[in-house]
Amino acid sequence: RRINAAFDASSPPPLRALVDALDAAEEPDGADALAAVSAAARFQQQRMAAHGQASLGDDATRALVAFLTRAGEPKVLARLFRDPYVYGLSPSTERVAEALEGIVSSGGEAESVLATYHRTKALPGARPDARTFAAVATALRGAGFDGLVDGLREEFEANGVGVAE
Repeated sequence: RRINAAFDASSPPPLRALVDALDAAEEPDGADALAAVSAAARFQQQRMAAHGQASLGDDATRALVAFLTRAGEPKVLARLFRDPYVYGLSPSTERVAEALEGIVSSGGEAESVLATYHRTKALPGARPDARTFAAVATALRGAGFDGLVDGLREEFEANGVGVAE
């Protein structure tokens, strides 16, 4: 609700207003998540129109991931990170790992975590790391897909990522 209020002013607010509103929200719910994604989309459109740049940047991406995790919205997180550039997100290694951890911790299905991982692993700047492995492995194990974890470990190690359990 404060998120929408931050964007009701007639002039576009600074990006910091979005980040602050997302960070300050306590116990967000599904309606708050919808408002946050809507606000981020409006902000992205404003940035594109004003500057020709669609990215919300790393800090706003971090705040949105944390907010959606607190809101318990794994499907929304997964959807956003399957096409992060469409939504103006900054899919760095750290943000992708946080998103995957958020999907897992908020009850997302293993298939959703795995699909999101596969869509993000080849993105520029989003090199899968040990945190990424841990999030995906946790989801797979939680769904009873223990056998897939060995293959995942081999994939990570083949790409030079050390994984410990």
